[in-house]
Amino acid sequence: VTTNEGLSDSITVKVADMESVQPGDSKIVRIEKSRDYVFYKLTPAEDAPYLFWSESDKDTKAELYDSDMYYIDENDDGGENSNFRLQENLTGGKTYYIKVHMYGDFTGTFTFKVKQMEHAKNLYIAQGDKITVPIGADVNLTSVFEPEDCYEENVDWFSSDIETVQVNGYGVVSGLKPGKAVITAKSENGLTDTIEITAVEPETLAEGEIK
Repeated sequence: VTTNEGLSDSITVKVADMESVQPGDSKIVRIEKSRDYVFYKLTPAEDAPYLFWSESDKDTKAELYDSDMYYIDENDDGGENSNFRLQENLTGGKTYYIKVHMYGDFTGTFTFKVKQMEHAKNLYIAQGDKITVPIGADVNLTSVFEPEDCYEENVDWFSSDIETVQVNGYGVVSGLKPGKAVITAKSENGLTDTIEITAVEPETLAEGEIK
């Protein structure tokens, strides 16, 4: 197994013994010894985003590998109650391996589920069309995808005037000098939304105007 950072380790995996999963499947995973794991394999029928998640009262983890057992991604606590929730764009016709286990020394059972997701059809900024922020302050903008539970694309943020309002890769805007700037959120699949930011001196803000 080779990670993105170039670190490597070896594991013995019997591919022939792996159980195949398909979208819509729900599997009961039994971990009888601490640090044991179970591998499943998935060969998607088409290019699409897929979601892998667990349901349990224990801390679970999942790791995704390609057909050559090269590491792709992992998730530990992305779901509710310390369950894993791993989503990834997969290529149809290629085989992937999903390693599922409990974190640390936990043993017992949990439910492992697979779902083919929709691509997002709409993106909007939760804070609305315009807000006012004080110079020197930071405000976190939030991107929201629709429909609910669709694949959440990565989002890039841009400012029309970086000398007035800056925005970082996480959607945090900072007022630098009095004026206005339009902040644009753009997803990997080309969805966009904008919000107008007015940066003002702190003493000019009305009560409750900072959002």
